[in-house]
Amino acid sequence: MKKLLTFAFALFTLTASFASTETATTPEKGFTFNSSAYTSVTTQQLHVAVEKQEGRKVQIQLLNEQGDVLVDEVVGKKKNSYRARIEVNHLQDGTYKLLITDGTTTQSRTIKLSTSAPVTAPARVVSLQ
Repeated sequence: MKKLLTFAFALFTLTASFASTETATTPEKGFTFNSSAYTSVTTQQLHVAVEKQEGRKVQIQLLNEQGDVLVDEVVGKKKNSYRARIEVNHLQDGTYKLLITDGTTTQSRTIKLSTSAPVTAPARVVSLQ
């Protein structure tokens, strides 16, 4: 019985390790690149990550509401991945657009920056008698 359980566990382990042959960094089928972006409140930065196929350039742009280019980065043909942190603490409140393109496919994300007024907690008085 013990040998049967050991054999079943070994078989399960081998099956689980060979189940997935694609890595998480390969772009989805039909796409030449994948991207993600998020903002960090504590560091006031926009984090951008791009995973792409080798041999294609990818351009990353941050535009303001008027369409002016604030950031323009190009990921070279020989790179497979790219990570960037864009400082947004100097930007005015408003709506911005992040464009990521390889010339044929374009991914667009809208980023809204707003400054909220600090909220003060109501004063609380505790007395002991």
